[in-house]
Amino acid sequence: MAEEFKITYATMSADNDQLHADFDAAIERVKQQVGQTFPMLINGVERTGDAVFPVYNPADTREPLAFFQKGDRAASKDAIAAA
Repeated sequence: MAEEFKITYATMSADNDQLHADFDAAIERVKQQVGQTFPMLINGVERTGDAVFPVYNPADTREPLAFFQKGDRAASKDAIAAA
């Protein structure tokens, strides 16, 4: 069984080629999601609402990174019941 890898301050400053490659790959995956609209996930089921809200880039607050569903009272109740 492979040893579990834990990211710490020490590993972030270490010269670790695999860590850097994995980080770069993750950045590319996230870049592919910029501008997408994501559903709610309640009890394993994707749901949409009547409206969405943007999440903005903290480095440039004019740029929406993604859009998420605004849940209503029914979605809230369903999520609480599922929890």
